[in-house]
Parts: sequence; structure tokens; C-alpha cells
Amino acid sequence: MKKTIPIAIALFCLSFSIGFTVCAAEIPEKGLVKVYARTIGEIGSGFIVKVAPTGAYIVTASHVVEGDEHLDVEFTTRRNVPAPATVVALEGGDPRGMALLFVPKQNLPSQLSALRLAASMPSLYERLSVAGFPRSLNYLSVITADISQRGRDIVFMEPLADGFSGSPLVKGGTVAGIVVERRREYSFVVPANDIRTFVEGSRIRLAPGMNVRFLAKWGTEGSGNGQFLRPWGIGVAWQGDIVYVSDDHQKRVQVFSSSGVYRGQLPGMNLGNRLEAGSGSVVYVLNHSGDGRNEWIEIYHGWQEVGRFKLIGSDPRDLAADISGKNFYVADISSNSIYRYQTSGIPEYKMYQSTSWGSRGTGNGQFREPWGVVFDRHHSKRVYVADTGNNRVQVFTSEGKFLKRWGESGAGDGQFDSPISVAVDTSRGNVYVLDRKNARVQVFSSDGEFLGKWGKAGRDDMEFMDPYGIAIDSNDNVYVIDPGAHRVQAFRVQWQ
Repeated sequence: MKKTIPIAIALFCLSFSIGFTVCAAEIPEKGLVKVYARTIGEIGSGFIVKVAPTGAYIVTASHVVEGDEHLDVEFTTRRNVPAPATVVALEGGDPRGMALLFVPKQNLPSQLSALRLAASMPSLYERLSVAGFPRSLNYLSVITADISQRGRDIVFMEPLADGFSGSPLVKGGTVAGIVVERRREYSFVVPANDIRTFVEGSRIRLAPGMNVRFLAKWGTEGSGNGQFLRPWGIGVAWQGDIVYVSDDHQKRVQVFSSSGVYRGQLPGMNLGNRLEAGSGSVVYVLNHSGDGRNEWIEIYHGWQEVGRFKLIGSDPRDLAADISGKNFYVADISSNSIYRYQTSGIPEYKMYQSTSWGSRGTGNGQFREPWGVVFDRHHSKRVYVADTGNNRVQVFTSEGKFLKRWGESGAGDGQFDSPISVAVDTSRGNVYVLDRKNARVQVFSSDGEFLGKWGKAGRDDMEFMDPYGIAIDSNDNVYVIDPGAHRVQAFRVQWQ
């Protein structure tokens, strides 16, 4: 067993986010809570496992709350302001049991994060960290030690003070287990797979574990082949190894392989806005002059333009096509509308009807500068809109009937600061939202349940300077265009 990191040093890391990697990288403070059982006088710790539209679900040790109906929770993002909690499920009479608490939405602070449960069991003698709130201190404390075994039980090999019961055992930013019963020299731990079984046995469905792997990046600032000057849009072919990137300042669309190998450039002019790739080598491009009089959708097969039609709106920002390529959806920020164009399709692409929905406002079906639109071609046949100015996503039928919405202003899970682009994967129908000013990608189910996220501000891999466009290929590889860094990044998302 290795020596424990002193509490004072761990606190220094948490307070300033520098110095020790284990503190800065592994301890997700926004998902941790302090638990008070007022009647019985118990203090413990806990962590958020789910943030739902109705409130937040928290796991702690059962003995912290058993026998008390007057429970309070204090969040790290709003300290010294207790929020009342209720018990949803309890493994009563078990010193190594767990409890599930619920705090309704009206009592929640902003910027909360649910912690993801680890996919694997902690290994014996693996060095992990426990984050909790000891009774003797008024702030979060972190202790690091080895994992061992006593009979069939997993134990954390370091003495823990009163108040650490219910603390998560952190492994690479995920929860590997929870401290339940404390002993003089060690504490018993319930592993993550048992936590999931307990929570989902209470009919609270947890998001699947999401793993994001960096694949590739390409692009530098410039006007040469494979270079960009603030690229805005990206599209990937439904089948095949083709990635299209629209370069706003240079009014061109460049073509690459999925690994970033330059293949050429489309011949059109004023092609610097958004685009949508179709089957094979079909690509639909916004020709955006910026004067409100010359806005077109141009259709290319391979390197040749085969059709075009004029748009009604004066300031289009994104387009989407259904699987037939006959129906197009265009987000227009000047009219705060979504336009639906019905065409004859291949080969004429003659428009025969257009409809629209939306107006300026905050109500259902209203928008404030919608920048992103995508059609779910493989699952629900829904239209998802990034309602940028309202910091939310709205969902419609293909005819424009409002279905639902989610999101609000903020930096927490499920919150947005200028969501600007949306995409849907082919395998699950999950919705990927490019959260521009929070410099991240957030992932949701088709019903708006938060599933995961990645990214932060910066120029390193998996970081973004000013992300603008997102696209997903048939293998669920995700491509993000980042004009602030003049580049494209590619990622692989896997689900556990």
C-alpha cells in the first residue's frame, strides 16, 4: 500500500486545478454532494448519477440516511445552500447498503454533472481516489490509496474520517465504486456494476457509458490545398470515404478522405456556408452571397453541378436533406424559420413546393436565430433544430409539427451556450449537439436524455477554439469543424 496524498495537498489541487494530475483530471466536483440527515445527526457524501428533466438522482450509503425523513443535500456548485431531498430507494438494515435520493428541479443549482459509472471492476492494488466531505472540515477532501480485498469484499486501504460514507471511488473521471462501511484501517466499497444494478432496479434508467477516442485532425491556416480560413461547414457521405469542408472566407468546398487526405475542390463559387452530403458522391451546398438576393442550394454529383434552386429566406445558415434527396430543410436566421423545400429529386431537382414554420420568440416552435438543422434519416424521421439564441434543441416531424424541446442557458449537462450544429448517428439515433461557446459536444438520446459529452476550450486534441459544424458518417465516426483553429477533428464514439 502506498502512502496517502495529504488532504491539504489534495484540496490545493482542487481549488486551483493545477499541480497534481489526479486532482485536476479525475475529481469531477460538479457531480459531488454533501448529505445531511438532520434528525439522526448524520453527515455523509454522495454523487449525482442522473440529471433528469424533473430533478437529480443521488447515490449515497444507506446508513447515512436510514431512519431520517429530513434530508438535505449541499451541491459543490452552490455551497452552504441546503436543498431538501427525498429517499427513492433504500437497502435498509445493511451496513454496506446504498440509498438513492432525489432533489426536484426547482431546488437544483446550475452546472450540475452526472458522474458516469466505470465499465470495469477496480483491480486489486490499483491506486484510486476517494472524494468526500469529512465531518471535521467544511470543504471537499480527496484521499488516494490502493484497492485490496477482504474475503469477497473490495476495500479501500486507508482510514477514512466520519463523513466519507457515500463517497465515490474515482477512476479516470468515472465512478469505480462507493464507500459504504468504514472501519478503523480500511473501508468497504461497493463496485460500479452493483451501483448500476441498484439504481436501475429502482426503475431509474442510467445513460450507457460513452467512450470517445481521438482519431485524426487536419488543416492549418492558409489558402493552399488542405488549408482553411475559418471553415464553417462539414458533411460526410452516407456511404464511402468522402468528407466535404466549406471554407467561409475563401468561398470554396474542399474534399478529403476520412483521414484528411486532400482530394480536390468543388468547382462552384460562393460556397462558403453549410453543406449536406448524401448517398455516394452527392452533396448539397448552400450558395450564400450574403446580400439576401442570391441564395441557392446547389447539388453536385461527384465534381459536377447537376441542379440548383433558389431559396426564399434571406439569411440561410444550415441545410438538411431526407434520405430520398427530394426534401430539403433550411434554417434561416433572418426570418427565424425552417423552410421545407420539396423537389423532383434526381435528376432535375426542380422545386415544386415550399412551406415553412417558426417565428421569433421563446415558445414551442419559435426560434431566436436557428443555426443548425438535421433530418434523422435512419430512425425517427424527425427534424432537429439548434435554436441557438434560445440555447435549446427543438424537435419536429418532417412536416413541421412541434414534438419536444430540451436545453437551457448554462454550462452544466444538458445546458447550452450557443448550440450551433446538430447531427444524428446511424446506429442508435442519438443526437449530437455542438455547444459552441462551451467548446464541447453533448450527446443526447432522441428524447433529449443527456448521455455524455467531450471537449473544452483549447488547441490540443479533443479541444476546440470556436467549433461551428458537426457531421457523422455511417460508422458513427464524428467530425467537428473548428474555424478558430482552422482545422477538422475526427473522433470515434463507442458505447458500453
